[in-house]
Amino acid sequence: METLYGTVAAARLLQMNPARLKRWCDYGHYEPDFHAVLGNKEYRLFSERDIEILAQILGKVDNGTPLREVFDRR
Repeated sequence: METLYGTVAAARLLQMNPARLKRWCDYGHYEPDFHAVLGNKEYRLFSERDIEILAQILGKVDNGTPLREVFDRR
């Protein structure tokens, strides 16, 4: 069984601001593998694979690569 993380938990694992991760998803830069719907709410769920990919992206962004270039290369 795969472990899935919510946006805040994923951001904490990545040591980044949860609002930053939420913006990346809201703007369509990154879409996690899983979603859950509870009532009329939809939640993003990040897998271990998503965390690894986002860690690589975050490293590139923190090293000065423009966000547009990082997400266009994926």
